[in-house]
Amino acid sequence: MADGCGLYGPYFNCVDDTSTDPGYQAMTYEEFGTNTLCVSSTLSTQILFSNLLSRCYPYVCGTSSIIFTIGSYTITCLSSEAGVMKSLSALTGYLTCPIYNNFCIESRKTCKNWCSQNGYCIDGVCNCYTGYSGPDCSQTICSASTYFDSSSNTCLATCSPGTY
Repeated sequence: MADGCGLYGPYFNCVDDTSTDPGYQAMTYEEFGTNTLCVSSTLSTQILFSNLLSRCYPYVCGTSSIIFTIGSYTITCLSSEAGVMKSLSALTGYLTCPIYNNFCIESRKTCKNWCSQNGYCIDGVCNCYTGYSGPDCSQTICSASTYFDSSSNTCLATCSPGTY
């Protein structure tokens, strides 16, 4: 969403924090989980020389506003403030308020059960990752006595060594 492409993919769901350095994450107050979305922002505890112009923040959509939580701070974007850059006195940078309807109404949150974190949503339809199916990607293609192993793209009856 932050780059305006409108395609919702795994990068934008803010669930996988494994690609983000913990030090960088601490400076940007980014959070990862099913209650966060990517938004155009450069907020940080210090000036960062980075080409990353988006951050993952928890948010709550109201009837005409979006409230973002950045660490112990909040920024409220009214539905009429699309494109407005907001800042916090305690941080450098800014957060650009997204288009309310795109962010709160047309976003992947409109998909049933948020695609069970097993897929991504485009226009309210879950597109399941390999190994998952169903309207909310909650079903695996494997039987009850097996599990889907994404490394081999097959259903296995026993766990790989070192896993359970």
